This record gives sequence, C-alpha cells and structure tokens, in this order.
Amino acid sequence: MATAKERAISVKQKMFVRAIVCEGMNQGEAYIKVFGEVKFPDSRASHLLKKASIENYKNELSQKMEAQALAKGVWTREIAAQHLLWVLDLSKKDLEEFGLNRSTLAGVMKSVTALNKLYGLDNPPPEIYAPRIIFKGESKI
Repeated sequence: MATAKERAISVKQKMFVRAIVCEGMNQGEAYIKVFGEVKFPDSRASHLLKKASIENYKNELSQKMEAQALAKGVWTREIAAQHLLWVLDLSKKDLEEFGLNRSTLAGVMKSVTALNKLYGLDNPPPEIYAPRIIFKGESKI
C-alpha cells in the first residue's frame, strides 16, 4: 500500500526524479524528457525539486540506488570520493604528527588531484586562465 508521501507525487513527478537519479540526467534535461519542451526548464525543475515530497522521494531513491550499487560491488563516484577523503585525512594527520615528509605530502597531493579529477575540477574553462592583453589606451573592462 502506498504511503502518504508516495501518493503526494504524481507518476510524471516520479519519472522526473528517476530520470535524474537513475539515468544521470541534469534537472533541465529530465524536466524536458518528462514534461516536454517548455520555457525555462531548469527553473521549473528547480522549483519542483524544492517540494518536500519530491525531495524525500529523490533521497529515498538515491539511497536505494546506492545500496544496490554497494550490494553489487559497484564502484561509485561517492565511494571513490569517500576513500580519497579518507586517504587525504590520514595524510594530513601524518603531517601534523610526524611533520613534512615526501611520502605523506605525495599522499595529500595525489588525493587532492584525484578528487579534482573525479569532480571535473582538473579542466577549468579556458577563459578563466586565458591571458588578457590590454593595449595602451584601452580600458581594462
């Protein structure tokens, strides 16, 4: 029997959440997939995701997916991040306790590098670091 939480969510809303959690779509893509082409799909999706019943369903579904992945022995981004953070914390404790040494520092650097890569922070958009040349007489803006 469906709980009150589940009854509060329409079939389309469940499909929307599943598209995000299970299919890995971003919220705008998921909104368009389920509700069709609309103006400002990201804004509409954001508004929908703020509803408590939708948020609860998303959290429950995410937990179920994570539990299934763990049961199958699947390596997820979250699991990888947890292990890398553990290595980073351990290395930082070693630095505090034993001082600076090459292997501990290497552990910190490798963990940070791997975490940055895991979350796509290793390739910033080129415009962030692109040099800007300002010719004499031009404004800096």
